[in-house]
Amino acid sequence: MIRFNPSKHLAVWSLFGLLLTSAALAQSNKPVREPPKLTPPPSETVELETEPFEIPPLGLSLYLPVGSLIDSSRLAGGETMVRIISPYPDWLMQVFAFSTMDPGVDCAAVLETIIQTRRNREQTGLTAAPLHREDNLTIADLPAARAYIGVLEDKNSSVTGYTVFQRTAGEFVIIQMDCPQKNFPNGRKVYETVVATARFTDPALLSAARMAVVLAGDAFLASLTSRDLEDALLAEPAFYRIYKPAKTGSPADAEEVAYQRLQMRKGQLGELNPDRPKTAWSPHEREFGYLVRVDARTLHQGNIVDSQAIYFLSTDRARETWSVINVIRPAEGEPRSITQTVVREDRKLTVTILRGPGEPEISTWTLPTQGYISRVELYLLPRLVAAKNVPVELGFYAYSEMNNRVSLRRDVFEKDPLGTWKRTSTIAEVTDPLRDTLDAAGNLLRRELPEGQIVEPIERERLQRIWSGKSLQMAPTSP
Repeated sequence: MIRFNPSKHLAVWSLFGLLLTSAALAQSNKPVREPPKLTPPPSETVELETEPFEIPPLGLSLYLPVGSLIDSSRLAGGETMVRIISPYPDWLMQVFAFSTMDPGVDCAAVLETIIQTRRNREQTGLTAAPLHREDNLTIADLPAARAYIGVLEDKNSSVTGYTVFQRTAGEFVIIQMDCPQKNFPNGRKVYETVVATARFTDPALLSAARMAVVLAGDAFLASLTSRDLEDALLAEPAFYRIYKPAKTGSPADAEEVAYQRLQMRKGQLGELNPDRPKTAWSPHEREFGYLVRVDARTLHQGNIVDSQAIYFLSTDRARETWSVINVIRPAEGEPRSITQTVVREDRKLTVTILRGPGEPEISTWTLPTQGYISRVELYLLPRLVAAKNVPVELGFYAYSEMNNRVSLRRDVFEKDPLGTWKRTSTIAEVTDPLRDTLDAAGNLLRRELPEGQIVEPIERERLQRIWSGKSLQMAPTSP
C-alpha cells in the first residue's frame, strides 16, 4: 500500500521517539524573501547557473535557473522538502523523497497515487486531471515517470508537474513544479530543462553505505542482553520542558511550549489501557515486559494538545504493542482525538489509526530481516550506548507514527574528553540532523529544535512553578 501526501504534512519533533511539541500542529512558516522579478525565458533557451545545486541527502544535483532562491520546509518526521523559488513569475519547484516497503512499486504506481491524492484534495468542485502523462521515461539513467495535473475549467488555477525517479527498489525522488495555468508553456520549459540536468549518486554506493550502518545497528541490538535493557530503565520518571527563549534573553520571558513526563520501566501489557482496571485484565494482559510511557501537554495558537503514548516490548523482544492518543482541545468547539495502535509479531507490523468517529485506517508491513528497532529500544538507545561506552554509528529501520511508514534512520554517538556524549540523528535519510547533548549515562541534557525551541530536563517542582507562575493550564494528570 502506498500512502502519499506531497504537500500537506505535519512536522513533529521528538526527544527519542514521539514527544509532541507545537510543531506537530503546523508546517514550518519560515518567511522567504521574494526573488527578483525577471521576464520569462525566451522559448529557445533557459538560463541556468554555472554550478550545480547539491542535495546530498538525496544524492542529487541540479542546475537551477539563474537567480533562484532556496528554502527548506519541514515535513512529517522531520524530513526536509527543498523548495526552489525561481525568478520567473509564480514558478516554484520542490524536491523530496518518498519510500515504500513494497519493492514491486514502480514510478507509474507512485505517479498514479499522486494523481488520486490530488483529485481527492480538490475543494473547488472541479476535478483535476492529467494534462499530459508519460509513465516510461529514462532520465539521468534512472526509470522515471511524469505528469502535469490541472483544472482546465479554471483558468486562474495552477498546474502542477511531477517527475518521479526510482533510485532503488522502494526508494523514489520526486521533483514537483507549480505555476499558473496561464504561464504553463514557459513554466513547463523551465521545469523540464532543470529536471534534465538531474544527476544522482550511484545507487549501489548509497545501498552499500546503508547496509554498513544497518549491519552495525543489527549487531548492536543482537549484543544486548535482558540485563542491559533492565539496567537502561529509569528508576524515576523524567520531566522535560520545551520552551522558546525570549529575545530579551531573560528566562522569565521565555515562551512555554510543552512539558513531558517520561517513564521507562518494567510493566505489563494491560497498562496500555489505563482506564481498564487491573482486576479485569486477561491472562494475556498480565504479561510483563519493558514499558515506556510519555505524557505531554502542548500549547499552540490557542489549542491545547494532550498526548499519551504507551509502548510495550515483550521480554524476548519479538513482540511489541503501543498506543498513542492525541486529544486536541481548541479554545472553542469540541475536542477531537486521534488514536493510533501498533501491534508487531516478529516481522509483521500492523498499524490502526482512528480519527474521531470515522472508519479506522489499517496498514500492514513486513519488516526487514535486519536492523529493525522497536520503539522501546529506541527510547533506551542513548543509555544503552553510554553503558557500552563506545562511540558508534548505527543504522536502524524504525516505524514512525508521524508519517506512518518504516524508514531508515542513522544515529551517530560521539564522546568528548569530558565524558559528555553528542548524538546526531538523521531520520528517513533526508532530514536535517537532530543534535542532542547527553550526560555520561546517556540522559538528555539539551536539544535544540529547528523552530528555535529548546528541550531540557527539569525538576518536577520547578516545572510546576513555571507553569503556575505563567497562569498556564496544566493537564488533569499534571506532573
